[in-house]
Amino acid sequence: MLPPVTPLKKPDHHGGLLALAVLVTMIVVLWISHSPRSGPTAAVPKPQASVATKVEQPVLQPVEPNLPVELVVVGDREVARRVVATGPVSYDGARTSRVVAPVSGLLRDTTRGRTVRAGETVGMLYSLEVLGATRDLISQVREFRSQAALDEERQRLYRWGMRREMVAAIEQTGRPQASLPLISRVSGTVVVRKQLETPFVERGDEILTVSEPGAAWLYVEVPADDAALAQLGMRGRVKIDGIARSVTAPIAYISRRVTDGTRTIRFDLHATELRYPPTVQATVELPLGTMHGPAVPEAAIVRERERAFVYIAGTTRMEPREVTLGPTKDGWSLVTRGLAVGDKIAADAKLLVGHTAR
Repeated sequence: MLPPVTPLKKPDHHGGLLALAVLVTMIVVLWISHSPRSGPTAAVPKPQASVATKVEQPVLQPVEPNLPVELVVVGDREVARRVVATGPVSYDGARTSRVVAPVSGLLRDTTRGRTVRAGETVGMLYSLEVLGATRDLISQVREFRSQAALDEERQRLYRWGMRREMVAAIEQTGRPQASLPLISRVSGTVVVRKQLETPFVERGDEILTVSEPGAAWLYVEVPADDAALAQLGMRGRVKIDGIARSVTAPIAYISRRVTDGTRTIRFDLHATELRYPPTVQATVELPLGTMHGPAVPEAAIVRERERAFVYIAGTTRMEPREVTLGPTKDGWSLVTRGLAVGDKIAADAKLLVGHTAR
């Protein structure tokens, strides 16, 4: 007797389709995630530039050893350090009075070249504003309301430069006036008078300048490293444009602020026999002591733009060496970086430029 036959189960089509769908989905996701078109561009790694491309390459090459070269031994020298700078000359601000019109009006009686004393009248201004202010003052005196109101009218005239005795005279006589004297704050000479197309001036116009012609200030910008060595009272030799002989002047001011690698220094110029013209330039040479260190002759230096090189003797060939130069004297330059006393270098580097080691 044959065993009973077990009925066959029908295949589960839904489960197979579900597994196939999951597999297809995974393939699609993997393909999309690795596609170069997917995701932001920043996510794609970029090739990094090698460090070697950022390093400035030397402009000179080693020289072959069999080339006849005269060598010089780097020795220690003493070189005077100095700084040379150019700047504008202006009148001494402590001895200068710039007379400005406090109100608008008609200008009279000003001259150039005249010598005046501090407090002296250097011009006269006739103004309707002054006339109105003196009338208000007289009104306050006659119709006295309060001391504060009277003082306010007086102060207005004082601010414009009217003397106290003139204000008192107006109060006593009761006569208004339109004239306002222009006063110099310092003693000196009228060195500048404004060229006016008409005698009428506006409020704030600079009319003239009173100063001592033999006193002036020179402002220069000095590298911060050099300015750190400067001291108040140090004297520099100044050559002024348009004046034949030079003069010496002391340092009177050194700025603490460093701007673009420089600091401002002011020299005070005083020479009674000279007359410094305004808006002129001058050059100052300031000694800053001496420096010691390894020094090389000028012929041993090869300059490439702002860089300097020497050829130093190696075991088998002449190697170019970049150096930082300091002050120069009598054809020798101090080397602040790149060489040491006792090093042997080519005496004439120009003979080696263009030759290379094989």
